[in-house]
Amino acid sequence: MKMNQEHVDQIMLQAAAAFDPYRNIDGKRRAAFLHAIADGIQAETEVGVAQRLLLQRAMAQVQSIFANPIFSSSCSRCQATLEIAQFLALAAPEQGPSMAVFLCNEFNISSACEANFGLNALGPIVTQVLANADVGGFDGQVRGMRSQCTDETDDACR
Repeated sequence: MKMNQEHVDQIMLQAAAAFDPYRNIDGKRRAAFLHAIADGIQAETEVGVAQRLLLQRAMAQVQSIFANPIFSSSCSRCQATLEIAQFLALAAPEQGPSMAVFLCNEFNISSACEANFGLNALGPIVTQVLANADVGGFDGQVRGMRSQCTDETDDACR
């Protein structure tokens, strides 16, 4: 979120207004309040760590798919990768843009993966599409067919 001066001024006024009531709270209630804040920060940190671990595991699985000879066709690699990306998009959507950049690099989709698929580009949109797509079915097959297109006159390539 971008902050402007008016927003900063408003926050400072709210903080100043809260100072006297907070100062007048007895020590036990103040300690409980601070512990609640700390618990919230810790829970948020644990969620973030878990989501980053999911991203790392998803990326390792994709690399394993690329190295595994059983996934000999690019279509099977693509569809298996889409399944992993969808799981991540559903389980840890905040990590979706990072996964989109990673996949862009793995599939050599662009030379500007971060600029095209990062958090401030198409990454959040790709994450939503993956979360809602039928990647194991027709949606994944169409994506796989389109990536194989060499003849633009072919109906599958349009």
